[in-house]
Amino acid sequence: MRMLATGPAIALSLLVGCGAAAPQARTVDPATAPYAGHLAELFDDRIDPGALGSQLGVLDDNAGATARGDNLLRERTQVSDAVAHARVTTVTSQAEERGRSWQIGFSSVERLAGARPLDAEFVLHVAANGPAAGILLASEGGLIGKTVIAFVHAFRSPFGEDTELHFHIARDGKAELDAVRASVLLDQIR
Repeated sequence: MRMLATGPAIALSLLVGCGAAAPQARTVDPATAPYAGHLAELFDDRIDPGALGSQLGVLDDNAGATARGDNLLRERTQVSDAVAHARVTTVTSQAEERGRSWQIGFSSVERLAGARPLDAEFVLHVAANGPAAGILLASEGGLIGKTVIAFVHAFRSPFGEDTELHFHIARDGKAELDAVRASVLLDQIR
């Protein structure tokens, strides 16, 4: 699953897909790493079940302590090109050769972290065989109207000069938002 950034300002119009490249991909920044290793684990192209609230995610009574102690959340925050508190505005699907794929539209509520610009409205394209496909099948539009935390990072494409954007979508509970903000502060004092 891959996302390609478009536009000269690296405005993260997020497109995720496997197979054919999206149109108007930007040239790779020489500092961009390949999608592999631990960074691929952090930006795993998944949507946490908790992003759906109580429908699929089990809400923990000790969520605050859990989020503050979540090393992956802290690390995602500190290495993301963009972290946004965003509302899901649309979820559409289309039939493709490999099955049904989805486009998820987001409206940014608040920029939380990261050095790269992020458009106020952005879209993720999820392939039929991608890690987020199962939750999209199970939710049947249950993401629309939900707010989430979107972690995004650009990687060098293995297929040429393009840049791929990979993501992780997490629930936006108060504990998670507070943990992201604390991670930003920790990163700033280092």
